[in-house]
Amino acid sequence: MRLFVVSVLVSGAVVIPATTAGATGLVWRPCDGSPLECSTLSVPLDYREPNAAKIDIAVSRKRSADPAARRGVLLLNPGGPGASGRGMPLRIGEWAPMGLTDAHDLIGFDPRGTGNSTPNSCRLDDGQLEQTKMLTYPADGGSGIAESVAYAREVAKRCFEHAVDRLPYITTANTARDMVRIRLALGERKISYFGVSGGAYLGAVYTTMFPHQSDRFVLDSVVDPRGVWRGQWRHRGPSGEENFDDFATRAARRHSTYGLGATREAVSDTYLTLADKLDTQSVKEMTGNGLRGFARYGLYGTADYPRPAEVLQAARPGLSRTTCSPRSSWPRSSVSCAATLRTRATSRCTRPRCWPTRRSTRRPTGCRRTSRRARSGPSRSSRPSRSPTVARATCC
Repeated sequence: MRLFVVSVLVSGAVVIPATTAGATGLVWRPCDGSPLECSTLSVPLDYREPNAAKIDIAVSRKRSADPAARRGVLLLNPGGPGASGRGMPLRIGEWAPMGLTDAHDLIGFDPRGTGNSTPNSCRLDDGQLEQTKMLTYPADGGSGIAESVAYAREVAKRCFEHAVDRLPYITTANTARDMVRIRLALGERKISYFGVSGGAYLGAVYTTMFPHQSDRFVLDSVVDPRGVWRGQWRHRGPSGEENFDDFATRAARRHSTYGLGATREAVSDTYLTLADKLDTQSVKEMTGNGLRGFARYGLYGTADYPRPAEVLQAARPGLSRTTCSPRSSWPRSSVSCAATLRTRATSRCTRPRCWPTRRSTRRPTGCRRTSRRARSGPSRSSRPSRSPTVARATCC
C-alpha cells in the first residue's frame, strides 16, 4: 500500500480555545482501568429517521497537554474495519511528539456496532468465531472450500436472524456521520483526523462527505476504494508472501538464536514443513491454519518479526521455549520471548520507544531519523505502520 499524507498536523497551528465540559454536551468520567476520560454519545441508528431509534457511541478523550497551544481536536481510528478506537488516544499520546499532543485533544471512539458502543451481534458461538474459520486456507485441490461455503452461509443465517434490524446501518458513511455528531458534541467547527488502513478509508469518506468540516487529516496505508473490501483481502496474499521473504532473510541471519535455517530458503522450508505437520497433528493448540494465520498477522511490519520466529521455534519438536529479553529490538539485536502458541499470541517483550518523550527529544538507541515526506513507492508491508506519519524516528 501507499502512504499518503493529506496534511501535516503539527505545523502552523492556529490556537482555538478549549471548549468547556459544560458546552460539549458530553458528560466525561474516568475510563475504567485507563487514565483517559470516557463518555457516551447518542446518535440515530438510521440518519434518514433522526428522531427514531438511537444507538450509543463510546467516546474517549486525552486533553491537550498545553491548553495555551491548543488548536482543536484530533479524532483517531485504528482501522479493521471495526477495531475499537476508544483506547487509541492513550497509545498515540505515548508515541506522538509534543507538538501534536500540545495542539490537540486526542479523541477516540468505538465505531457503531463495536466495542463499548451499542453492540451489533450475530450471536456466533466460540467455534464460529474461530479465526481459522473466518479466514481459511483451503488445501491444494480445493479440499476445504465446501466447508468454508457452509460456514459462510451459517454465519449469514445467524446475522439475518439476530442482527437484521441493525446490520444494514453499520456502514462507513454512517460512521462518518457519527463523527459529525462527535464534532458537534465537542463544540468544534472542524476536526483533524488520523486513521490507519480501514481508518484511512473512513477518513477519506468523511472528507468527501463533509469537506468543509475537515481540518488536517493524515491517512496512513490508504485503501483503494475500488477494492473495498473483497479486493483488499485478495491483495493480502501477495503482500504477505513478499514480507515473508524479508522475514526469512532476517531470521536466517539469526539462525544461532532461532534455529529456523541458515538461509532464506531453509527458513521457508521450515515454515512450510511445520505447517504441513500441524495440519495432521496440532502442537499446544496450534494447527496448520492457525500457524498460517499467525504468520499473516505477524508479518505486517518488521517490528512484528520476532513473534512468528518465536512461535516457529517453540512449535518445533525438541526446541525449548526461551525467555523474554527486555528492551531489545529487531533486527538490531535478537529477541527471545516465550510466545503463546495461540492464533492471537502476544509478546511480553518491551521494545525501546522511538518517539521523543516529553522530557527529552533524544532518540533512543536503535532508532533512525526519517524524512517527513511520504515515500511514493509501494510499502513492503500490507499492514499500516504502527507509528503516525508525523513520526520523527523509527526503530531500525
